[in-house]
Amino acid sequence: IAQASGVMFETNDNPSIDDLTHDAFAVLGEGGAVRLSDKHTCSECTQECKAVADFLPAANDAPAVLAMVNMVVMDGIVMGPTHCAFDNCTKPLSNACGKGESFCQIHEREFHNHCRVRDCQNNKFEGTQACQEHHNDRHLYRQSRTKSSLAGVQRMLNRPNEHLAWNSEVPRNVQPHDEDAPEVENENYFSPGCYYCVETICAPCGVVIAWVKFAKSESPTNILKFMEDTFPDESTRPDYICIDKACLVLRTSIQNGSWDEWCKTSKLMV
Repeated sequence: IAQASGVMFETNDNPSIDDLTHDAFAVLGEGGAVRLSDKHTCSECTQECKAVADFLPAANDAPAVLAMVNMVVMDGIVMGPTHCAFDNCTKPLSNACGKGESFCQIHEREFHNHCRVRDCQNNKFEGTQACQEHHNDRHLYRQSRTKSSLAGVQRMLNRPNEHLAWNSEVPRNVQPHDEDAPEVENENYFSPGCYYCVETICAPCGVVIAWVKFAKSESPTNILKFMEDTFPDESTRPDYICIDKACLVLRTSIQNGSWDEWCKTSKLMV
């Protein structure tokens, strides 16, 4: 891949498969664009478009004009890939596997041996991510996230036909799918942060054309930027873009002026 792309790719000697793929994507990933899918066409996703009808009642009318049109489908998948836990940092974890690490290489060097509790300047207790003072907090944090604890809570809360005073419904503010999540200051950095979703652009036949990770929301602004990054030139743009947020994307595109360019080549559809 590096040779075909004309890119020099170097890595450490004898890396693990996780580290190798992590480093390779950072250099050769092209921001999520899939090179082999560039200008993909097939009988399922590229069809003839008839500008005029085949049957023309007037003898002097021009014959039917056939042109090929194509379509792509955009959608977001909430699957929670991880990134650095530090505030507003979405760099990849220093450990490609993410096991026991919550920082990128920069913040890992910055915090070094410091406790992973916010604003704590004490050194970590040996073999843990917390100092002696916050060792119990770290233990409780891990206990609350074990599979057995979560399964027990789920069984307890989901027991049918049981209404307990302590388990009354609490109003919750659910994040709208197309709005940024509110900024919440974490009390600690014991675990990495998570991306909101992975946005994909696919052909109707299922071929993946490009993908990108959205850190906080699947907002129309993020979607439009993804579209512009994937289809920078008019010649590369599809005729139809199918997306469940077509109305929101169209409104935002009209407001920021980008629709003046997109309307020349593409149509949005739900």
